[in-house]
Amino acid sequence: MQQPIVGILLAGGKSSRFGSLKMFAEHNGKAFYHHSLDAITPFVKHVYMVTQPHYVDQIKSAEADVSIMIDLPSVKEKGPLAGMYSVMQENRSTWYLVIPTDVPFMTEATIHLIVKEIQPGYQAIIPSCKGRLQPLIGVYHATVAPLIEEMLQAGDYAVYQLLQKLKVKTVEVEDEEPFYNLNYQGDYDYLIKK
Repeated sequence: MQQPIVGILLAGGKSSRFGSLKMFAEHNGKAFYHHSLDAITPFVKHVYMVTQPHYVDQIKSAEADVSIMIDLPSVKEKGPLAGMYSVMQENRSTWYLVIPTDVPFMTEATIHLIVKEIQPGYQAIIPSCKGRLQPLIGVYHATVAPLIEEMLQAGDYAVYQLLQKLKVKTVEVEDEEPFYNLNYQGDYDYLIKK
């Protein structure tokens, strides 16, 4: 592997549209978040799961090898970028592999397609499927941290806006299934229970 990579598992969503905490919903007998964790673990030196304060104890009881943390006070509750930034301040690394907890079909093979494209000169390696970028599943260079901080201070929390400021390498991925994002109970009923 090239330079060291730190894993960032984004678990801060409130799951209000889903109706229950979706990172603990199950697919094939395993919590959603664990599918994300399994997909990235082979490629990282350590994983941080960034979540809401009231979920910390619940996750800690299930995951001994993962560092559980909340957003830094200066950026708390400012979305995925805040979670990314918080980990970047906690553990200084060269690259950060980011993934949310609501993609239960994500695979190690798909993550490998992204990680193998890491190369000097780029600040982000982002998959694209059927013409749609997937910015919450990708690899970000340490140099993006100051840009994220600027955006959060300006009240701009959009990950797509961050990409506009970066030198991005896009990785085309044919298979849509790993990127299926389950936001509603109906999605779960259709995709998981079918």
